[in-house]
Amino acid sequence: MRAVCTRSSLKRIVYTSTAFAFALSLSTAASAYPSSVIYAPSGEALPFGSFALGAYAGVGLAPEVAFGSGWGGLNIGVIPSVDIADTPAGKIAFAGAEVGFDVFGPDEVGEPRFVLNAKVQLLKDTTFIPAIAIGFFQISPDPGKSAMLGYFSLSKSITIRDIEFGQFTFGMMRSFAGSSLIAPQCFVSGAPACLFRGAAPFEDQNGAFLAGYLSPWFGPVGFSIDHVGGTSAVSSTNLAVNFRFWQDDAGGFAFVGLGGFISNDRRDSPPGPGATDGVFVQAALISSLAGLFGWDPTSEWSKDPRKPRSRRGRRDVEDPLDAPELKPPEGTPNPSEPKK
Repeated sequence: MRAVCTRSSLKRIVYTSTAFAFALSLSTAASAYPSSVIYAPSGEALPFGSFALGAYAGVGLAPEVAFGSGWGGLNIGVIPSVDIADTPAGKIAFAGAEVGFDVFGPDEVGEPRFVLNAKVQLLKDTTFIPAIAIGFFQISPDPGKSAMLGYFSLSKSITIRDIEFGQFTFGMMRSFAGSSLIAPQCFVSGAPACLFRGAAPFEDQNGAFLAGYLSPWFGPVGFSIDHVGGTSAVSSTNLAVNFRFWQDDAGGFAFVGLGGFISNDRRDSPPGPGATDGVFVQAALISSLAGLFGWDPTSEWSKDPRKPRSRRGRRDVEDPLDAPELKPPEGTPNPSEPKK
């Protein structure tokens, strides 16, 4: 794993899209790791009944060439969205939640590791309101290996005059692991490795920025760039190019992606982690129960056939079928003759 005070590289694929950008007109990658830009969790959660199945392999190139890690996992949308109110700024809606698990490794002792994640999307992306989500990831049954990263994230898709400019994401995260496992206490606690260590501008603190950009699709190709701050199993600055090779009529698709990562902390080791840079390949299948089997117990998909929801560069547009019925104008009666 790519953790503080170690040099081995650990990466995992994500739902590049915030996530899970199911809309076929949008740029996306995908993962079981929380729906994300590349690795930075986005402000969007998977729609109810959808899932993302992904795999990843990374190779470190510096300071030496070596296999970094392998990864696989599954994420599922588990709570339907709920409309709250209509406002001039757009419809305010609770957008649901997702849960998932990852199996990745090898870790610093050569063993695979099992971790969980969960995300709740508090608000949908509207004309003036970004998608907002909170969540946890890197939750391990073994508390000595659980970075317990909590985060909040905001994502906003930009469209001007029907031209898509992509989706921007910003947020912050911190580790809720025991103090003996994170910097600076991990240097003196006897821990085999620090699970999290802040990098500039939070050097040796317990916090980090999240940021990212996801482009629209250019035919079958999309690109993304993001930053997960600090030094940990999930921290790096990343660039990926994704190639969509399959899609269905219900918003599902599959892709492969190529990318590279660089370490956020360039301090030498010891006492710093050193710099681990490299490349990765990832693949994912993103679909839904409604798309595969027509199963829609809450009627959420039948109410909005555009699902999986428009993500990564396109705002949900008003459904003309939801508009009031148009009536032809009625003629104005002639004024009656004045009585004599």
